[in-house]
Order: sequence, then C-alpha cells, then structure tokens
Amino acid sequence: MTVRSTLLALVLFASIPATAATGQIADSIYLGGPILTMDDQQARAEAVAIAAGRIIGVGSRAEIERTHRAAHTTMRDLQGHALLPAFFDAHSHFSMVGLQAISANLLPPPDGPGSSIADLQTALREHLAAHPEAREMNLLIGFNYDDSQLHGVSPTCRRGVSNASSISAASITSQSWPSRPA
Repeated sequence: MTVRSTLLALVLFASIPATAATGQIADSIYLGGPILTMDDQQARAEAVAIAAGRIIGVGSRAEIERTHRAAHTTMRDLQGHALLPAFFDAHSHFSMVGLQAISANLLPPPDGPGSSIADLQTALREHLAAHPEAREMNLLIGFNYDDSQLHGVSPTCRRGVSNASSISAASITSQSWPSRPA
C-alpha cells in the first residue's frame, strides 16, 4: 500500500462516526437486569446507554455496547435489579390534586398556617377573599387541618372553624381522619 493509499484509508476510517445510530458515545451503560421501557413496541431491553444525563440508546446488550461504548464509558451492572424510566410516585392521591387546587390550605406548620382555630379561620377568610368563584358558588373548602396539632383546642374544635364565614356550604377536612371522637 502506498503512503497516499494509507493516508486516504486513515482519513476515511477517522470520518466514520463512532456510533452509526446516534453519533453519541455513552457516559454510562446500564445492563444486567430487567429493563422495563414502558414502550409497547419494545417493553423490555437488555441495556440502556446514557450521555449527558439523557437516554441515547435502548436495546440489546450487544447493540448498545457496539454503538455507544468507548474506553471511558462506565458499565453499570444492575445485578439483577429492575430499571424503570422516570420517576414513579407509588403513593399518589392524584384525584385529590384538583380538590387541593380549589381549597384553602389548612395544613399545620411548616406546610400551612394551621396551628390554631384563629389561624384556620384566617386562612379560610383569606381563601374566600382571593377566590371569587368560591363566593359565587357559596362553597368553602378547607383542606387538611390536623386537630391533633392545633394548640389549645378540644376535639370538638370544628365548631370554631365553621365560624370563619357566612358561606352556607363548607367542607373542612382533617388529615387525621378518622378524627378523634367528640
């Protein structure tokens, strides 16, 4: 082979992308356990390639190693543990999200103002002032007071909370249900 042919071969070889599929080399590759993709077309995979915090390849171990592995790629053995995408909240009360969006926050500190009957009444009045739709519907909703954390009140404290407004329909829920008996 001549010098010219050798140089041409080196230039051509150097111009071939390291990964034909995406052109990306993985920072890490996860393998060695069930990988659940949540994709009906490919529910399981043998390996996942990650670069700059993003998934760049999902597939068989051989395919991912061939197309995304380099000397600096960290191989992460799952040791038989499952890998799932994204974040899953296994204890979600999704149906309550809408209710909370239209409710006065009555949680105890540090998440809300609810440390006394007066605090709860103030929170309910402020909610009514800020939400004209509640006044129009004549409906007041308060969410998640905790009678076990209210200072200086008896278990019958709900009567005091109901004095917060002249709204005829009110739903004030406790986060410690069933509430203590009156």
